[in-house]
Amino acid sequence: SEGELARGIDPFANEKIPIDEGTNGGIAQLFVGGLPFSYGDVDVFELFQKYGSVYSTTIARDRRSGRSRGHAFVNMASLEAARNAIGALNGRVIKESYGSSQNRNNGRMLRVELRSQGSQKKSSRRKI
Repeated sequence: SEGELARGIDPFANEKIPIDEGTNGGIAQLFVGGLPFSYGDVDVFELFQKYGSVYSTTIARDRRSGRSRGHAFVNMASLEAARNAIGALNGRVIKESYGSSQNRNNGRMLRVELRSQGSQKKSSRRKI
């Protein structure tokens, strides 16, 4: 509903997003690994919007600390836009916005790929 969107809640976040390779390109969901831990949803949105319309971004976060796990899912408006983003961003090194300039490993290499329909993991919680 409109109220949910105004509060920043994506009502479609848990929906399985289809990849439709028909004439309109459909919606494509991308997996993005190797993100700087300092990146938030807005940073990811801005990074991807250069290559086409972005419907939503979801940063994977640690359940206990709430900190980024360094990967995200991006829903793009078309398969063409998703392929443009993959071509431009896959393998690109993104520097952290903090840290020592003497640290050689202060950049992370992005891995950007289409998330296939069958790759959504089922919950595998262990009882402790």
